[in-house]
Amino acid sequence: MPTILLSAPYMLPFVQRFRPVFEHYGWEIIVPDLDAHLDEFQNRSWIKTNKLKSYICIPLQSNNKTVGTLSLFTGFIHMFYPSDLKHLREIAHLIASYVESINM
Repeated sequence: MPTILLSAPYMLPFVQRFRPVFEHYGWEIIVPDLDAHLDEFQNRSWIKTNKLKSYICIPLQSNNKTVGTLSLFTGFIHMFYPSDLKHLREIAHLIASYVESINM
């Protein structure tokens, strides 16, 4: 599963514009330092008010379709490690399976 790591400010407008495509194909989005990309987020006042510093978005996929996203924020700058991604992917899979089962 491809992961988009945003560590360069010029990348976020590209990612925001193509977010539906990334979600459709199951690509993850990681922003380890929100302050560097704050102007690119629509909910920047909420991010600032809550003093959020990092962001990760993992698509919820079940039966080869995206049924939502798992979006997490931290209150500190955080580079999400492979072990973090592994656990979050497992959680996303469980949530997606549940969402799919209640929508049947």
